[in-house]
Amino acid sequence: MQVGRRVINSQEITRGKTHTRRGIAAMWVLLTVPLLLTAFVVMFNAGNLWLASYEAQKAYEAGALAAVQQWGENPNNAANRLIARNRGVDLAQANTAMGNAIAIPDNNDGTNDVNDNDSPDGFIVLGTLRSAVGGYEFNSDLEPVMHFGWRFSRVGVRGRQAS
Repeated sequence: MQVGRRVINSQEITRGKTHTRRGIAAMWVLLTVPLLLTAFVVMFNAGNLWLASYEAQKAYEAGALAAVQQWGENPNNAANRLIARNRGVDLAQANTAMGNAIAIPDNNDGTNDVNDNDSPDGFIVLGTLRSAVGGYEFNSDLEPVMHFGWRFSRVGVRGRQAS
């Protein structure tokens, strides 16, 4: 005879307790899913911005390289500067950033001054390097310097969107 002993099943243990926690999982899902979706959208857009910036910078650099190559292989005169500048602009504009064409003004003032720069803040700025304290500095108001038959660092490109 087993007095006072009784076998209890699992339904008797949980009876009355299951109703107090109903809906907590649904609440967590409702709170975390929008936060996770928002984080995903922000990260996706940040990635797209980085990719667009990278593609635009590569287009600017390709244009600068084309311009400096054209200018370096020909005499330094107004006609060749214009050809070099146009080649750089054409090559940069042949590239895209996120499928959109790159717009780069030519920055040529046509006055036949030292480097024909319309603005020192333009997209393709012709100039030269000169010695400075601690290294070199780019100067758009000086004519390119010839060393050993080479013209050095004659094009600068600023990577920013055209307005």
